[in-house]
Amino acid sequence: MVQTTSKNIVETWLHQDAATLLKWIDVEPSPIDDLIFGLSVLDGLIIKVDHLLSQEENQLCLQWATVTIKLYDRLLPHISSTLQITVATKIMMLRIRLMKALGVQSHSSILDPETIVQWFQKTCNLSLAETEAMAQEWKNQPVEKIRQLRQLKNQLQILVQLSQIPHILSSYPELMPWLNLKSQLP
Repeated sequence: MVQTTSKNIVETWLHQDAATLLKWIDVEPSPIDDLIFGLSVLDGLIIKVDHLLSQEENQLCLQWATVTIKLYDRLLPHISSTLQITVATKIMMLRIRLMKALGVQSHSSILDPETIVQWFQKTCNLSLAETEAMAQEWKNQPVEKIRQLRQLKNQLQILVQLSQIPHILSSYPELMPWLNLKSQLP
């Protein structure tokens, strides 16, 4: 019964217009502050944006992407560090799908690849030199270091997807050594 009620509430939220949802996200306190509810709405919004993208509803898609990113920004400080990586990965992959479909736009809050590059640089806890050294001997590393390398490999998958967009590697040549390193990670 509780799951059905929660599902109905999430569906009600997802059937609102983008402007209404933005208002609900901005109010203090917001119903979105309930983390499980907020993450459920976030997942629903990602699905909605992908659906609009598949229907080539580009303007509407960007409006809903804006709502999705705003919700992500609101939830991020309340999410545990391990879950942050998972949620951030979803959002970065959504950005990439939008860039592939709609094109890259510098200074756009959604379509600027710089956002993804900066995210990677901020969340990567190892230097390239450290990573190269650890990758050479990863089988001899402590479990925690292997997990760290595996997480990095997952993050590099986002850069692989980003690099498939024309002109990205020429604009961000610093990504190439990282991309070359991915296959050496566990």
